[in-house]
Amino acid sequence: MKHKILLLPVILAAVIACAAVFVLCGQSDSDNYSVSEQEVALMKANLAATGKTMTDAEIIDTLKRRQTIFAEAERLGISVSLDEARQYLEDMFTLINDNLDSESEAERTSAGQTMALMQQYMDGLDMTQQEYIELAAPLVQKILSGNALLQYFRSTLDEETAADKDKLTELYNEYVDGLMTDK
Repeated sequence: MKHKILLLPVILAAVIACAAVFVLCGQSDSDNYSVSEQEVALMKANLAATGKTMTDAEIIDTLKRRQTIFAEAERLGISVSLDEARQYLEDMFTLINDNLDSESEAERTSAGQTMALMQQYMDGLDMTQQEYIELAAPLVQKILSGNALLQYFRSTLDEETAADKDKLTELYNEYVDGLMTDK
C-alpha cells in the first residue's frame, strides 16, 4: 500500500494533464481515430512538465497506439467500463483521504501533496470532485483497459517469456504494432 500512495502524485498528474485532451478534443471512434493539434500540444505540455521530450511523430504515434490498444481490449471483451473507471477514481480519492490520517509520515505527506495537486486542478477549472471523476473517467478507462490487454497478452505467453520484462515488452510492442498495421 505504501508504494501505491507514494506513486499517486505521479499517476494523478498524468491523469490530470491527459484528461484535458478528452475535454478539449472529444473522444474519437476507436476505428476512426485521428489526432488533433490540441492533443499534440497538450501532450507536449505534459511531457515538458515531466522533463521528457518526444517528436511530433512520436506523440502522434503514442496517441494512436493508446486508442488502438483500447479498441483491441474492447474487441476481446476485456476493456474496463466507464463505471469501473469512475469507481477506480472514487477509490483513489478514498485512499488519498484515508492516508491523510496515516501513521506513516511519508504516506501523509504524499497524500497531502496529491490532494493539494488535485484540489488546485479542480479549483482552477471550478469543478467538484465528482465533476473531475466524470472528466477523468474516459482516460482512466483507456489506461486500465490497456493494463488489462497487457495482462491478457502476458497470459498467452509461456511462463519464462512472461517473466522476462524485456522480452515481454518487445513481444507486446510487436503485437500492438501489428494491430496498428491492420487498421
